Amino acid sequence: MNLGVDESNHGKVPEIFVGCFSANPEDALIEEEGTYSKRRSNQIQRPCFQIPFKHLLFSEDHKRIVGAPNLPLIAVGTLASFVYGAYSKLGGVYLDGELNEAQTRALEKILHSICPGMGLFTGAALDTRVRLVNEADNRANMLHRYYSQGSGGRRDKYLDSLLDPQIRRFRGYLI
Repeated sequence: MNLGVDESNHGKVPEIFVGCFSANPEDALIEEEGTYSKRRSNQIQRPCFQIPFKHLLFSEDHKRIVGAPNLPLIAVGTLASFVYGAYSKLGGVYLDGELNEAQTRALEKILHSICPGMGLFTGAALDTRVRLVNEADNRANMLHRYYSQGSGGRRDKYLDSLLDPQIRRFRGYLI
């Protein structure tokens, strides 16, 4: 099982992190940049149904309590913990974007606490190079638009895919 993670609305609230997971090793291959395009739609497209996902929402309060640099650590830790708990295995985590050295060390410790030996792959444009990350990017974008629509009406359509950030569990690893 592998996990691809991306976020939407970076630096603004709500900040949305999405994790797509798959046991198909081809979904985690790192291809040439531009292999996967970004689809922008208000709905999850049919091919996406083959790859399950979970997501987290971070508010301004979350950002204030733990600090913005820790949001990706908590998000990836929470998503990895879910996948490992549900499937008892997790080979690699693919995160779009660059982390600084302190973030990388902290995230490696978090992942090791969940499943020793799990690989961490980060980098710019992974959302155009790894199918799992591309799917996470497309869903994060769609969820951002979904949650940003007017305040009227219910917002529980994707409640089954929403995870609570495990701040207490990972607070000893934060930078």
